[in-house]
Amino acid sequence: MNPDKLFLYQQFAATLLDYAVNGEKGRDELDPIYQQIVEERDGPTAKQRARYSSCADLAFWLYARLGCIGMPTMNRDEEPGIGGESDWIVSVNLNRWCGPPIGPNKYAKKAGEYEFDTGDVIVVNNRFGGHVIVVTACESDMVFTAEYGQPGGKAKEHNIDNYGVGMKNLNGNPILAHTRMIDVLEGEEKSGRLGPADVDVLNGWQSEDALREFRRQLNSENYED
Repeated sequence: MNPDKLFLYQQFAATLLDYAVNGEKGRDELDPIYQQIVEERDGPTAKQRARYSSCADLAFWLYARLGCIGMPTMNRDEEPGIGGESDWIVSVNLNRWCGPPIGPNKYAKKAGEYEFDTGDVIVVNNRFGGHVIVVTACESDMVFTAEYGQPGGKAKEHNIDNYGVGMKNLNGNPILAHTRMIDVLEGEEKSGRLGPADVDVLNGWQSEDALREFRRQLNSENYED
């Protein structure tokens, strides 16, 4: 994928993540957009919400919007039957963002192989058993993220000592896997599974001019002026 196209996907991913967490305001568990993203699995009762972790839902939702709904490890109920296993399966959300021996994600890299970039998915091991994080931006030793399961969704930032290739931990939590957005996009495109970007989800969040530009440059074959 050429650098200009990748940059456009990164801009689109950053915009999607900003929408998903409502900027700096965040989204609580009763927010209708949050519930749409987690496909109403987080609830409806407080007891059910206390037992459900939505962190990986955000990552799967993002990649579905990028056009990767057919990736073999996709775990969502939307549009079942469009390539891969798109029916949601319980207890596999986190593992599907990990490579062997933990999970089946062929795109996952080991900790420290690459620096993070916009749209990348990080899995860390923590006292709760694991957490999935989506990167929105990186600046020097600061990593900005969008995270679900907070509870709800929030924009967060992490100060990382010795940030860069070779890092093994995020805030003291061991990194289990790092999935680069560019690897997924290129792999899904090569396999013929990469579909059009779902720009319409941002209606009302972005200007019509911005949405038109995303459609023109990411979905040029479907673009009508």
